[in-house]
Amino acid sequence: MMKNSIFVLLIVLGACKADNNRVFEKGFDSLQKELNFTLESGYCLVISFEGCSSCRSKALKFLETNHSHKNIVYILSAKQKRLIQFSVKKELLSMPNVLIDTKYNVHR
Repeated sequence: MMKNSIFVLLIVLGACKADNNRVFEKGFDSLQKELNFTLESGYCLVISFEGCSSCRSKALKFLETNHSHKNIVYILSAKQKRLIQFSVKKELLSMPNVLIDTKYNVHR
C-alpha cells in the first residue's frame, strides 16, 4: 500500500513539473517575440535592476567579462532605461546579445 502511495505521489509531482515546463516555455517564447531575439542553444541571463544590488553587481561583472560569448543572451530589466544606462558601459549596451526590457516582460 505504501509503495502505491509513493508511486501515485511521484506521478502527481511529475505532472506538476510538466505543467511548469509548458508555462515556462510559453512565457519564454512570448519573451523572445516581445524582445525580438532567438536562442536556439545557449543561455539567457536576466539581470533585474529592481532586486539585490550585490547580486546585480556580480551579474554585471559577469556580463563585462563574458559579453563576447554569442551563446549567452543578456536581458537587462528595469522600470527605467536610464537606471541601466548609469550602470552598464555604453559599448556593452550596443552588443546584439544584450537586450533591455523596460516593460517587465521577463517578470510576467
